[in-house]
Amino acid sequence: MFLVAPVDNNRWAYTMHGLEKPMDHVSAGGLMAGSVATLAILWVSLQTMGFLGSSHTIGAYKLPMSLQNYLASYTGLPMSNYPYEGGVVDTGRFHNRRYPHIDEAVLNNSISFAQSLVDRMSTLERNIANAGVELMAHTPAGKQFLDSYPSEDAFERGLDAIVAMKASSYLLHQSCRRFGLEKDDCARYISTLSLQGTPLNSACPGSRDAAICNPMAKYRSIDGSCNNVENPSWGSAMTAYTRILFSQYFDGIQEPRRIGQTKKPLPGARSVSVALSTPNDQSDVSRTLTVMQWAQFIANDISYTPMRKMVSSGKPISCCRSDGNPLSPRYVHPDCSPITVPDRDPVYGQHYMNQASHFLDGSTIYGSTLKKSRELREFNGGRLRVHEDNKHEFLPIGGTECKDGCYDSGDYRVNTHPQLAVMHTIWHREHNRIANKLAELNPGWSDETLYQEARRIVIAEIQHITYKEWLPILLGKKYARAVGLVVESSYSHNYNSEDDPAISNEVATAALRFVISLMQGKISLTDNKRQNNKTVSLAEYFFKPTIIESDEVFDGLLLGMATQTSQKMDINIVEDITSKLFASNEESLGLDAISLDIQRGRDHGLPGYNHYRKYCGLPSAKSFDDFLDYIPMEMIKKLRTVYAHPDDVDLIIGGMAERPAEDGLLGPTFRCLIFEQFSRIRRTDRFFYDSAYQPHPFTPKQLAEIRNVTLARVFCDNGNHITEMQPNVFLRPQLGQRSPLQRSLTVSKAINQPCVESFLQFPASVEKNSLLKSFSCLIINYALRFRNMKGQIEWWTATTLLVLLATREASVVNCEKISEGDKSLGDSGLINEIPFYFVLPRVSALKHAFARVTKCIQRVFLFLFHGCTFLQLKKRWKYGTDRKEEKKEIAHRGCFLESRYRTFDGSCNNLYNPMWGRANTRFGRLLPPRYGDGIDSPSKSVTGSELPLSRLVSYMLFPDNDVDDPIWTLVAMQYGQIITHDMSLAAGNSQSTPHETQCCTNDGQVIEQMLSHNSCYPMITPYDDPVYSKANIRCLNFVRSAVDLDNGYKFPFKPAEQLNDVTHFLDLSLVYGSSDQLANNLRAGVGGRMVVDIRRNREWPPSTANKSATCDITSSDEVCYQAGDVRVNQNTQLTVLQIILLREHNRIADALARINPHWTDETIFQEARRIAIAEHQHISYYEWLPIFLGTSSTYGNNILYDTTHYVNDYDSNVNPNVLNEHATAAFRYFHSLIAGFLDLVKEDRFSNSALRLSDYMNKPSIIEENNNMADLTRGMSFQPEKASDQFFDAEITRYLFRNGRPLGSDLRATDIHRDRDHGLASYNDVREYCGLPRATDFDDFTDYISFENVKKLASLYVSPDDVDLTVGGALEKHVQGLTGPTYLCIFIKQFYRTRVGDRYWFENGDHKLAFTIEQLNEIRKSSISRLLCDNGDNIVNMQKQGFKKVDSSNPIMSCDNIPSVNLSLWKDYAPELENHEESTFLFFKR
Repeated sequence: MFLVAPVDNNRWAYTMHGLEKPMDHVSAGGLMAGSVATLAILWVSLQTMGFLGSSHTIGAYKLPMSLQNYLASYTGLPMSNYPYEGGVVDTGRFHNRRYPHIDEAVLNNSISFAQSLVDRMSTLERNIANAGVELMAHTPAGKQFLDSYPSEDAFERGLDAIVAMKASSYLLHQSCRRFGLEKDDCARYISTLSLQGTPLNSACPGSRDAAICNPMAKYRSIDGSCNNVENPSWGSAMTAYTRILFSQYFDGIQEPRRIGQTKKPLPGARSVSVALSTPNDQSDVSRTLTVMQWAQFIANDISYTPMRKMVSSGKPISCCRSDGNPLSPRYVHPDCSPITVPDRDPVYGQHYMNQASHFLDGSTIYGSTLKKSRELREFNGGRLRVHEDNKHEFLPIGGTECKDGCYDSGDYRVNTHPQLAVMHTIWHREHNRIANKLAELNPGWSDETLYQEARRIVIAEIQHITYKEWLPILLGKKYARAVGLVVESSYSHNYNSEDDPAISNEVATAALRFVISLMQGKISLTDNKRQNNKTVSLAEYFFKPTIIESDEVFDGLLLGMATQTSQKMDINIVEDITSKLFASNEESLGLDAISLDIQRGRDHGLPGYNHYRKYCGLPSAKSFDDFLDYIPMEMIKKLRTVYAHPDDVDLIIGGMAERPAEDGLLGPTFRCLIFEQFSRIRRTDRFFYDSAYQPHPFTPKQLAEIRNVTLARVFCDNGNHITEMQPNVFLRPQLGQRSPLQRSLTVSKAINQPCVESFLQFPASVEKNSLLKSFSCLIINYALRFRNMKGQIEWWTATTLLVLLATREASVVNCEKISEGDKSLGDSGLINEIPFYFVLPRVSALKHAFARVTKCIQRVFLFLFHGCTFLQLKKRWKYGTDRKEEKKEIAHRGCFLESRYRTFDGSCNNLYNPMWGRANTRFGRLLPPRYGDGIDSPSKSVTGSELPLSRLVSYMLFPDNDVDDPIWTLVAMQYGQIITHDMSLAAGNSQSTPHETQCCTNDGQVIEQMLSHNSCYPMITPYDDPVYSKANIRCLNFVRSAVDLDNGYKFPFKPAEQLNDVTHFLDLSLVYGSSDQLANNLRAGVGGRMVVDIRRNREWPPSTANKSATCDITSSDEVCYQAGDVRVNQNTQLTVLQIILLREHNRIADALARINPHWTDETIFQEARRIAIAEHQHISYYEWLPIFLGTSSTYGNNILYDTTHYVNDYDSNVNPNVLNEHATAAFRYFHSLIAGFLDLVKEDRFSNSALRLSDYMNKPSIIEENNNMADLTRGMSFQPEKASDQFFDAEITRYLFRNGRPLGSDLRATDIHRDRDHGLASYNDVREYCGLPRATDFDDFTDYISFENVKKLASLYVSPDDVDLTVGGALEKHVQGLTGPTYLCIFIKQFYRTRVGDRYWFENGDHKLAFTIEQLNEIRKSSISRLLCDNGDNIVNMQKQGFKKVDSSNPIMSCDNIPSVNLSLWKDYAPELENHEESTFLFFKR
């Protein structure tokens, strides 16, 4: 059944022993049929499947060429000492012997007898089942069955093998022994018999293998067949392992090896494990757990030995009672081979077909059968099926055998333990990532083409990583190079169609099992800073794969794999493997992996370790002391106490006990076996990625790109939030002192790792100039063809002109030749060389054309000009290296290149785009607006009708409720308002007082539209509103934000965009103002100070000129403050913080004036402002952001850095303008944190009074009364903020700006209304943009929104596409910090832009702008607590973490103990600082 074709006309590969023998007397037909002992071969192969009794596989393949010299001196089977003289054993040796006559009748009789035994076995199995003896699910034995799960294909193919094995045993006992033949000789003789004329003839390969191969097929088959065109079944799934040495079965046929060299029984497998393996927790110095995990992943790719199942029912076989004791003999299945546990065991007191293809072909990902591969496919876009959780893709759920569900993959062992599940998931995602990219680049490709091309690339990546990165570490670089196993830089030409690719039993069963030695019992969950946050126990999570679906665990395991070192390679294995394998939990007992491996080796008839030493060139040991060359003395002492003779030592034990050879991980024996296997895998794979013999090899450029791939790159591309990775994840990141102040991991940015994508984008044959010219012509032609596309013709033409300007090639481009129907460009062959986005798209794709071509232009410029922008290119070609001319151009724009200080209005921060970030400029957007009319009217439903009333949505989904946050204080909420006021203020609304434009009557009724202002967009309340209907209020005032179109910016078909009245930077504009005029008005003009009023010996902000227009005052004696932001008086605690920040500037200015008395007012002011802004940026980012966004989201997305050096990440290509989605929707989510009553807290942290929020809006006088300034300061740092949820305080949903009236407005309804006013993209759109699946019905929202809230959404909105971003994002479950995935996505985008787009960012190392490194590290001492201590009224005590509630870990302490910024370091440093160009920068821009 599993015999192969003859190697030549006269030689046959024997299944029984892998021995080549002349077959002169065997007919050609007999060559394909084999023999009854080919029966035994059937049995063997089908045993390989594990369907034969004790699973004994015998390879049916020609031995590797490297074995020929060894076999030439081999005269017998290694059942005893080798007689190494003589020639190759062949039929000539038996010419003088007498053999039994076995004719067709005898063969058929043996087969009939065997069939009767199988029938009786079926009866026994039914009796066992009736007695209730069964393998229990979720037990260690049940999980072991899952780990060796036999597929249906394997089971079906194994039934004939069972009959063949039984028939072979019958012949051996009945026909051979009476002739006095040794069992080994008899087995060989049986293997020469033909099966023609017997019922088993149809089971032979010659009958089954009718594959017709297409030698020019581009893609390899799923099951591995037809890789070798002449021998289609070679290397395919469901075929037998081969062997390096002849087997040593007890009976020569199938019984496990159990008698040693001295004729004494071999020691029990568990006894060997207990005696030799002692957990010592010694870790490798440099090799990470990735070495282990990749070894397991690769081993599973090339080998999968299934376990036997019951013949009658296909159910698993139980060999022990559920309590671990032996079964009654009458219920023991014939195929059982249980491991006996010694009475004094310190812990317990307890086959061979390859189901996988034999090639390194990603079968763990794609499966080894066509049926399985199709089950795993989406059949859409070439993708593999996934299920999504936590906005990330995971493997599809495919079974219930695991706790919380099993994953479905190409290999069922994916579920064994979490690290293996992570590795599978990474490669599953890698396939889909590549498929998505291919689909993007080639929209005309079918699903099948996309799938096959993505699969082909993934397999190439796996092969390259294995041979380039992993094998040199495993075998040693010197050895790998010496034996020619490393991949070269050109195509390989070593394919050999006459070599058999079958995996050797020795490698699958023993050598690759070295992985268990490397496993750690406690697996680290590591963060992006490579800090170990927590650990998980391996024993706790066997067959619990879905634990990986949280960001913390998935990225933690992935980073831990690349950081935590493996156990040292030896025979001392962690107890999670030797006594808790597949245990139910950490406290339970499980199985022993080393015992299983020992028993499996004997079951497979593997000769002892000593025989493989001989094969690998080491001297054969005559005594145990002869092992001293590679095995330590202590281990030899143990071996001597367990085994009776050196020949008895099991291969798995001897191989693992060896010391590593040279610079490798393995000892010489396992190194030899694995080298032989992987060299053969490479030379026998016609589709190996660098093979020149593939029907369709990769192009040289594609091959070069694949050779750039590293496992580190794959980790970065497919982790959840992986931002940094060392180049070689198989080796631990090195710790080193970069400076006396810094211990850092030597890791490189993920973005800088080579990426395979580039070869997908630009074929090697395309020259840059011709590509650019053709692209330009196509763009113009595209625009002319579709000139009716809402005015886009101007954009297309302008873009093309810029491209032509950049290359100065306009004079040679002849675009007139390209007409609408012209095919000449395609006929020239150039179109076929250009990716899809250069080709004229189909009309059906027009609505996405703009976005596609925009992306196209970005890619073209990245490719052609290495990331330069148009302006940078123009600058480069205009000025070259002439910096003087560049300075003149910058000065012409009104900017000064050498300016040390930022402007007040934000202009000239970006020297090449001076308006970026400037006050009174447009907000940015992530997605196009969804205005009702496409231009500027408020959003509507996709049906064209009005969206549900904002007030209705507010009270239905965001009810009043009072829930305190368990961790964070009210100052955290309030500082969030400081941040948002610093960065944004939509023009046209003050956000502090009722708008002067009235859209409702004084009694709350709607003004007729003809009589209302054109900016009115009133909020209508429902007739049955639970609050406002009782007061007969039907209208809440709302005035639309001003837009660019209002200011005369007219663009055809250009949607309106709101304007930001303040600078877009985090620059304390709320203190200093966003214009020169306001800034000058706020300055004292002396000592660098800001203007203040002095009352009660305390500094207060100056009074505004028009109090009644700004504040709700009843007397001219009441205070109303002026500051850099009009909202300073809005609410009491906001005003307190504004006062704190004002005082901080003056405190710094006074200190600078003392230490630098020669400084001018201007210098003192600018330096004080610069320091205050730096403190504010540090507090905002390093104290506040991790609370609200989460530590991993901030440090993992290049927003925060753990360093004591500069962070040079400024990027002039990044526009810092605040995103409309951020300012109008996401950041307003934190309105839920607002408390309605503000505690007045005394020094003893006791409060007996509070201020009602709505009583004092725009009434700041209360702050100066009594000790309220101090009490409010302490109160906001002691009182908890409200929980971040969907509940809001009634003070802001009923009484906002009520100014003494019974009711006010509703802030939540205002937020929703403002969303529509700004035409924000819908929640579904932004959700999809952020990587979540797009909802097609409301139930699709239940992945992150509760079922109850989804029901309410469905009752309010007509379509999922109608749900407002402000609404949907606020209902999501939190994933990081205090927010759900959609808002988190927006925050990450925004705060990255704010930081990286700010040339004056406080950590920037530009020597013209930077603080000294000492000053910078002083700034990093700033904190909100220090700010309150220094500037509050008589604040003497404060907790160290002011944003966090007081508790035992954050106690109240003296302010003297809270770190402060040492301003003495600024002595003589301004206005000219030392040159810092020579400083060491650890972090650079991506």
